[in-house]
Amino acid sequence: MLSCEDPKDVIVGWGDSMMKASLSKTSILDVIEEELGVSTYNFGQGALKSDQVAVLQGGLPFYLTPNDTVISANSELPLMPVDIEPFNDFGTQEYDGMIQDMSGSLARIHVPGDGSLLKHFLFKRGYSWVEKQVEDTVVFKFDNAQKYKESMTLIWAGRNDDKSNGKRENTIENIAKMVNALQGSAKNKYLVLSICNGKSDKEGKDTIAHERILNLNEMLKDKFNGHFIDVRTYMVKQAIYDMNISPTPTDLADIEKDCIPSIFFADNVHLNELGNIALGKYMAKVIQEKGWLD
Repeated sequence: MLSCEDPKDVIVGWGDSMMKASLSKTSILDVIEEELGVSTYNFGQGALKSDQVAVLQGGLPFYLTPNDTVISANSELPLMPVDIEPFNDFGTQEYDGMIQDMSGSLARIHVPGDGSLLKHFLFKRGYSWVEKQVEDTVVFKFDNAQKYKESMTLIWAGRNDDKSNGKRENTIENIAKMVNALQGSAKNKYLVLSICNGKSDKEGKDTIAHERILNLNEMLKDKFNGHFIDVRTYMVKQAIYDMNISPTPTDLADIEKDCIPSIFFADNVHLNELGNIALGKYMAKVIQEKGWLD
């Protein structure tokens, strides 16, 4: 990010693989940037549940327990996560941030020879000559979460959550905490995107998955009102026509089953480049109509 760029003038996205645009070289944020001429930053990460997204975004704290009560000057401190930890094998393995008043970076450490096994985290303290006392439980504050808490924000999370009865409330709560973490003008300049169902043979009309996703989206709409954007319905019913594409019989059958047309899918769940372009153009129009950039 350029030093002269004000975080309040950029748009950031937090979410899972849908935000990241897994299996596509173009994300909705890439399209928004091109359409609106505004800088965007994509903090989506594959396979995350909404509570993990909230930890990265700053809505939920990232608690860790250090293995020592003191960290020496310019040294490293091993720690273990207390409960939720946002790292996985698909995303970034080291983040800049702070513990107490100490700047540094937090890295995920693996067992030698087995890169998939998490052993502990390592806080690498920034330049300092002062030894510091460390609390029994610490919170790591991610630099990105602190830097962009006043930025215009898109939240697209919950696809990987348990959507069964009694569990959908957890998604609502996690996203609400992300919204609560926003500051300044971002408290009004944020959008929560609906969850999209996958291909019609798996998550079409009359399936349990379809019913649960629609129920979750209704809850998101009720909670976030004018900040909720029903991207699922747009992609099902309107996107193919806005892109001036003649639907095939397969696409029409998908629409009949209340599913996104197959032409927009990279696999059973994720949008391909065409799908992300269609949705990105729609989101750019929504943002423009909101007057965020005036």
